Amino acid sequence: MSDLRKIVIDDQEIEVDGAMTLIQACEQVGVEVPRFCYHERLTIAGNCRMCLVEVVGGPPKPAASCAMQVLIWILVAKTSFPCNTKTQITQ
Repeated sequence: MSDLRKIVIDDQEIEVDGAMTLIQACEQVGVEVPRFCYHERLTIAGNCRMCLVEVVGGPPKPAASCAMQVLIWILVAKTSFPCNTKTQITQ
């Protein structure tokens, strides 16, 4: 691991490689984030918007966790918030 970053995902603090995406960091800690277009062997498209998470101190709107690198922000991510919960229930 080249550049370790401390992040908090759903109140769980972990250290991950800065080159990882947020969805990969969530997998590492055991937090399931719904996805449709993401696969680790394919290029990142981020088109389906199914993997949205709230990033505290980041962009002002939910972010696609498959397209956001941990290196960019010092993260506190929340995978369950009102907008995301409604989306997951209707699918």
